[in-house]
Amino acid sequence: MRAFFIGIVCFALCSISLSASAQKVKIESQGQAEQQAQKAAAIARSMEQSVGAPAAGMGQVVFYRSSKSPGEAIGLTADGTYAGDLGAGMYLVLPATPGMHPYGPGELPITVGTGETKYVQVIRNRAGMPQLLASSAAKFQATARQSK
Repeated sequence: MRAFFIGIVCFALCSISLSASAQKVKIESQGQAEQQAQKAAAIARSMEQSVGAPAAGMGQVVFYRSSKSPGEAIGLTADGTYAGDLGAGMYLVLPATPGMHPYGPGELPITVGTGETKYVQVIRNRAGMPQLLASSAAKFQATARQSK
């Protein structure tokens, strides 16, 4: 009986110890997530200084291509209307009213909020066809650095 009691006490102490270490890991993970969110916000502010802020009451979408992107300029559309050509190593900023808009080539629906900047990478897929990929300020920054 005494061995049984000692076993229960040891199990309880181990359980308490494990739950405390699990909480510690969770807290550390939340700290890392907060640091990553702060870094992403700082990059977004930095990129907004480069491309400009959206006009009052509007949002904007930044389309960009790597300088290593092969092929000729790619024609972009916004809401089914021609919006411009995008050559390799270039970016194009399109103002957008708040809401969902389809962009092309192809159709990539993007929801833009007031004062918000969204990023879209323009690539050529393996077949050489233009394609739009939802992106981020950090990826735009990294692509711009590679282009220098």
